[in-house]
Amino acid sequence: MKKALRTATLAMAALSVLLVAGCGGNGNHVTADDPTAWESLQNNDFVTIEFHGRDVDTEKANYEQFVNEFNNTHDNILVSLQWTSDTAAYNTALDGMGDDLPDVFMLSQGMFMRYAASGKIADIGGHVSEGVLEDLYSSAYDIYYFDRTTRKIGYSENASLYGLPKDMGPQQMAVNTTLLRETVNAYNAQHADAPLSYDDIVDPTSPMTFDEFLDVGKKLKSALVEGSNKVVICDVNQQSTVYSNNASYFTVDANGKWTSNITSDNFVEAIEFIQELYKEGLTPSAGSTTNAEQKFTSGQSIFFGDVAPHMTKDWWNTVSFEWDLLPVLQGRAEGAVSTAYVGGMCYAIAANCPYKDAALEFVEYLTSDPTSQRSQYGRGQCIPNLKSLADEFSTDGLGLIAEQSKKTSPCPANRGVWIDAVNGTSATDVVSGKYGAESYTLEDMWLTQFKNWLSTGETGDIYQKKGDGSWVDVRTSLTAFQPTMQAYFDDQYSNLVYVCP
Repeated sequence: MKKALRTATLAMAALSVLLVAGCGGNGNHVTADDPTAWESLQNNDFVTIEFHGRDVDTEKANYEQFVNEFNNTHDNILVSLQWTSDTAAYNTALDGMGDDLPDVFMLSQGMFMRYAASGKIADIGGHVSEGVLEDLYSSAYDIYYFDRTTRKIGYSENASLYGLPKDMGPQQMAVNTTLLRETVNAYNAQHADAPLSYDDIVDPTSPMTFDEFLDVGKKLKSALVEGSNKVVICDVNQQSTVYSNNASYFTVDANGKWTSNITSDNFVEAIEFIQELYKEGLTPSAGSTTNAEQKFTSGQSIFFGDVAPHMTKDWWNTVSFEWDLLPVLQGRAEGAVSTAYVGGMCYAIAANCPYKDAALEFVEYLTSDPTSQRSQYGRGQCIPNLKSLADEFSTDGLGLIAEQSKKTSPCPANRGVWIDAVNGTSATDVVSGKYGAESYTLEDMWLTQFKNWLSTGETGDIYQKKGDGSWVDVRTSLTAFQPTMQAYFDDQYSNLVYVCP
């Protein structure tokens, strides 16, 4: 425990340095609010905007196209693209820039609060073009509001808008329909009296519950060829599992202070379910070096519980079997619904950008221009941010996905399940989504350390059998980590109050 607490203290000390660098060392909000920065285009001045992004090379190729499309349709704005393929290197570089940031840049949710709180990025709320927000899903931009009074993420009367969505990344469950059908047929050949229903398993409107999946999974496992290295599910998203059991990692009070919630009954039950998958041998054994995504794309797993829209651009070229999309599993707790973890990034404008109006015009183009959005979803980059494009995306009504994927019936056919996670159409929806817990905190080291604890903490690895044949008690493990997690949150809050007194 002492080692974990020391790690927490050191991590928060490093965070303090970053925050102080962002606010000039005195806790004041960096305004950098020269009004002429919002008027640079009034005289048709020629403006050059520097845009920084990050991700794999296929995404870089897409963004080169998006930037070219913008430049070709704007005579007085020229956007230059700088790209980093390595996520960690990109984030480290941004932190090292202090206030001297690119005009426009991609900013991950786990970094957003501290950039907004320390005044590094511009408040764009009063400058967004009329009508832009009307066609965006409210969940797509609500996460980029920050209220300096309550110190909370999310829209409120006094909150400022500091970014517009790059994308929404709901991570639903993929199914290898080719392997599933083969396995169901093999099982039913031996159990004709109580067969499995393939159609029930792949129903995109009726999420399987934890218990239904365990039952189906054990039957499928019994029909897999022994020694084939095939598994029922190669990965399950921890946050989706927690959310889908009506649980949360923390609660937040009226002043924005976080309190750990990992020993609540619903949370414990969610982590116990993940442990059950290992106990039943439905997922690769703990310590396996096989990358989960690779396990699925190579045809070695029936299910993969962590697939986001941006992955399709690569899967069109690398996956040789038919696959589809299902909602993440629904928990046992009262009030639980299938709730996908939603990732994503925003486009932020540097507080010191001298051409904020031109920068915002570029951001609005990427975020909400229908032509740009079609170009992006057609390339397997994202689901559209625009509500008005939901149906054409789900049905590929314009044939853009078929054209770019070079497939007559591009996978996944049930891509609308991603839309179901973000549309927020009804309080009674059985398929929903929620942004990652790290989006609502000052940094995400607490989450990294929590995940490490579950597999390497002092109470032992909860995902594999101990030498005596027993398993680590999940509640005991979570209770042991609770003080460390709370220490992270308390230190974070001290830093947040320092920046936003």
